[in-house]
Amino acid sequence: MTPEPPSESSRLFRFIRGMPIAGYAIRCLEAEAFGELALLGANVLMAAIVGILVLGYPFLITLALCATALAALVILSATLG
Repeated sequence: MTPEPPSESSRLFRFIRGMPIAGYAIRCLEAEAFGELALLGANVLMAAIVGILVLGYPFLITLALCATALAALVILSATLG
């Protein structure tokens, strides 16, 4: 049995789509614009590397906490749908 995609009316799904980076990534996936999605991933990776080099360990901890929160939102939106 294949899982159904989250409904458009889901509050959590609308919230995630409203976030700038995550919403853009979702729109790229829906439009099958994988080149733009790769550029977005490269930009996010470069921003993380520069942030870690400039700000050091505190930025690394902040980045890990934000990634954990984003992963939790994605899991919730996928399961609650």
